[in-house]
Amino acid sequence: MFKYCLGILLSSLPFLSQACQITQSTIGNEYLVSEDCDLQPYNSTNLDNITPSTQYFVQYLFASSFQSYLNIKGEIQSKLDYPIAAQPYNYGYRMMVGPVSLENAQLALSELNRRGYRDALLKFYTKSQTSDTISFSSSDEGNDEKLEQTETIVMPYMLPVFSIGGSTALLPIYDDNYQGKTTRYNKTYIGSFTFTQAQAVCRESNSKIASARDYNYMLSNMEFMMKYAVKSQFWLDPNRTVTRIQNQITTRDHDPSDYFNVICVTQ
Repeated sequence: MFKYCLGILLSSLPFLSQACQITQSTIGNEYLVSEDCDLQPYNSTNLDNITPSTQYFVQYLFASSFQSYLNIKGEIQSKLDYPIAAQPYNYGYRMMVGPVSLENAQLALSELNRRGYRDALLKFYTKSQTSDTISFSSSDEGNDEKLEQTETIVMPYMLPVFSIGGSTALLPIYDDNYQGKTTRYNKTYIGSFTFTQAQAVCRESNSKIASARDYNYMLSNMEFMMKYAVKSQFWLDPNRTVTRIQNQITTRDHDPSDYFNVICVTQ
């Protein structure tokens, strides 16, 4: 099960990514770096791109297959007390230590060199100060007329969190600098949306709002509940959310302009 879940998350990254995403796996102290993240070598020519929020990585090897990735990362995890990361590249995976501070990256680089990884390279990623946004039409009831208006929101990171048959469940999350509505749980800022916003977010990620059957499957999984869903109500349709209370999965009636979380499922 461990290998299967991690494989789903790794293989989904290139397909799901609209922008660079560095997200923590549901497995543990492991990170997934999307294919379009431009990790730059740390050297004197590009230090102007360093900011207090810069994340550092040490790239030490390329794994040509998922099984090779599993074997190598297990060895590194047993020897180094740092988070590890993988980035899809050329039908394989770049293997890295990180994200860590610059000091820890330099220590990890020295340790990897000592263990025979002579080509290990210190890299960094600095998130762009501009955020991707999406615009969509929403309706407003007023004076007995339905008024169409354009709304714009910041597009969240779409974190793969669950495998449902041949589809992947995506949880919209933001970083701690986001000024909009979120539900904070387990150091994760889960996006909170009106129903129309939730629809737009799912549509932008080539997915749809999870069905009642999807939610029942996910919310019945205690590991998923404890990691993401204890505090959450999720949009099901324009007038209902779904949540788990104790051992029962139930729906609640709401106005579509209220703010709740959502899970999207790839189509």
